[in-house]
Amino acid sequence: MAAAPASPHICAVVVAYRSAEHLARLLPDLVAAVDGVVVVDQASDDDSARVAERHGAVVLREPVNTGFAAGVNRGVEASAGDVVLLVNPDVRWDAGALKALHEASLRHPGDVLGPVVRGDDGRLQPTRSGLPGLLTFLGEELLVPESAAVGSWPARLWPRWQRYDAEVDGPLLSGACLWIPRATWERVGPMDERYFMYREEMDWQLRARQRGVRTILVPDATIAHVRAGSSGRHDPQRARWLAASTRRFVLRWLPGWRAWAALALLAAGQALRWLVWSAPVLRGRPDARQRRAQHRAALVPLLVGS
Repeated sequence: MAAAPASPHICAVVVAYRSAEHLARLLPDLVAAVDGVVVVDQASDDDSARVAERHGAVVLREPVNTGFAAGVNRGVEASAGDVVLLVNPDVRWDAGALKALHEASLRHPGDVLGPVVRGDDGRLQPTRSGLPGLLTFLGEELLVPESAAVGSWPARLWPRWQRYDAEVDGPLLSGACLWIPRATWERVGPMDERYFMYREEMDWQLRARQRGVRTILVPDATIAHVRAGSSGRHDPQRARWLAASTRRFVLRWLPGWRAWAALALLAAGQALRWLVWSAPVLRGRPDARQRRAQHRAALVPLLVGS
């Protein structure tokens, strides 16, 4: 009778910025579930580093905020073990998720795995994404609202709103939580630190897929992800970061005229949303001004870069 495969040594890497409250909720469960936790504190001006140390994590204190990709690279470099588990600080950890990811890794050795993500209210968060292309951007960034239900029409034409109840090829998964075998990380290399925030995990997964690595959604693994409130969702600075990263991502992964067509499409989408929130029927809403500022802030980075 063959012996059961040994459990891998798993080290979680958490990149934190002003995340003290989230870390206080995440780390007790995460530290108990894995073999080690490295928290990279990106020059937070709150108690993030002290909270992480108090819960037994190894803390790397960065003198300045170098961005998410750089933080991940620093954390992975300082970690040990067979598996790197990337976890956002605003995740609520479930020990059952780790068991399901481990079991899936036996079926998909060497592949990158990700759990199903739900909000803290239990609602499914659509976190898959299609491969970069004009049709993907048309659906995910322009035609289909983020609030569209999985399986609804026409949302179900795009991977983001397709099935979450089967073990499927992502093709691109949320960076809120990723199971990455260390051998795969070393084969693909570190994340591109030119992405300050957003798109870096998608860029890395595409590089992994070029090397034959699959990115698998594991429906038996579920985590809760606490999204930012309305001020965070519509923050103009975050919109600028996302737009700048999206421009870099598009120019890298779409050839020739398709890249410029995609950027024009994305910019048109931001302009259209600005016009919608400028309409008299919506101008009186409490978040209308912030939404207009968000869409206006995204236009320049998309069109000319940051």
